Amino acid sequence: MTISVYRMPISKEILDSIPEKERSLFIVVGHLSNELNIFSKLFFWASKFSDEEPVRHKANITQSLALARILAGKLFEGWNTIGKVYFSTKLSKEYHSLLSQEAKDALKELGKYFGKENIVMKIRNEFAFHYDHKQITDGFNALKVEEDWEIYLTEANGNSLYYVAELAANYALLNSIDSSDLKTAIETLVDELIQIGKLFTTFLGGCLVVISHRYFLNKDGKLAYEEECQLTDAPSIYDISIPYFVETLAPKP
Repeated sequence: MTISVYRMPISKEILDSIPEKERSLFIVVGHLSNELNIFSKLFFWASKFSDEEPVRHKANITQSLALARILAGKLFEGWNTIGKVYFSTKLSKEYHSLLSQEAKDALKELGKYFGKENIVMKIRNEFAFHYDHKQITDGFNALKVEEDWEIYLTEANGNSLYYVAELAANYALLNSIDSSDLKTAIETLVDELIQIGKLFTTFLGGCLVVISHRYFLNKDGKLAYEEECQLTDAPSIYDISIPYFVETLAPKP
């Protein structure tokens, strides 16, 4: 697959000329967009696991849930940041009519989602950035004797998996999503994080388009960009997965 990459130079003088509120919006929205693109792809690739051999399956679930906690935290903080740089600054009143309908719809859906209790908020507040002793203890006590209480050791510690710890740490998270079926809970978590990530991408992209057309047009009224390169070996997003187990002992090429 070939991807065309375009370069649009922006001088420091142009950035200095943008009113501070809008310049801050541009920088924050661009940074947030970059991070969500990165973590959304990592989470998507890590979540592509099947009912393969048990040790790989358990390792991939562990890896996927670790990235889910990070992504949920980024999404939650991203919404709070939008509140500060878009709504609190009153730029929303100026920008809303300039957004594409798709960006407006995405913002509306984000407002509905974060206006009520949701999975992203729950993960961020209870699981994302905290090692809560009580939650881990409660998760341990709720697990059944029949669970796979296991540790997987390898020659390289980077491939070892202390799965028994993940049983306790992740049980409370998944149980809070769907207490009747943990497999359904994982599927719900994956679908919801990816969907909310797409809404963010659409709205943030809409904001960046508005800013670009307000401040980055050349004398001809067009965006001054040029083709930087053609990436002819870009893989399909669906062809990539991230394994937990990797060779670490082989010499560097």
